[in-house]
Amino acid sequence: MDKETILARSREENQEKDLYELSVETKAYRVAFIAAEIVTALLILVKMIMTGEWDLSLVIIDVTMEAVFNFYMAIKLKTSQAIIKAIMYTIIDVALAIFVMVV
Repeated sequence: MDKETILARSREENQEKDLYELSVETKAYRVAFIAAEIVTALLILVKMIMTGEWDLSLVIIDVTMEAVFNFYMAIKLKTSQAIIKAIMYTIIDVALAIFVMVV
């Protein structure tokens, strides 16, 4: 793909947004992702303190977020690290889901 084709495609995809707006939007998603991780961790901790048991359904949500994040990175960036992480988180996710259903 040549430079002009890439620029044309980028202009089409980002027709309504400028670079600053895209940067702010990306950072907002990162902050939201981190906030969701913190809330999930706090809920797991509170549940463990109150009942003495781990709430694996919350762990599954957390692991699913990581898996989806890494799959998206793998698809867009095509890095082996993201692919390995995505596969690893998916395996953990499936194993936890099976464990929750069996127990």
